[in-house]
Amino acid sequence: GDEEEAKRQAVEAANPDNCSLFLHGLHRDPGMTLTMDALMDAFRTFGCTGVRFPKPKTNRNGGHYQNQQQQQPSFAFLDFGTHDEASQCLADLKGEAVVRNVMLTLKWSSSP
Repeated sequence: GDEEEAKRQAVEAANPDNCSLFLHGLHRDPGMTLTMDALMDAFRTFGCTGVRFPKPKTNRNGGHYQNQQQQQPSFAFLDFGTHDEASQCLADLKGEAVVRNVMLTLKWSSSP
């Protein structure tokens, strides 16, 4: 629930080893203009050092689903050089960012 999520966010916010933010809302970009480069350009000024997309889902046979190939992931991870930079980015943007007219939300990623 929301309470658990809030607790988890507080834990990650206090975890100095966590230098990654979870970026959600990429599925709101039908033109798929939010490429890795576009996101890097948007977040590099905050100290973002890398963008990671989730691995595509595979089916039981180890092959990719046919209809999954063109599907945009709904989220990505933003990696920062330090916990403080990630924290500052989250604070500056107040958890929201608009990149190429697409509204995205930001929160701490869960520790691996």
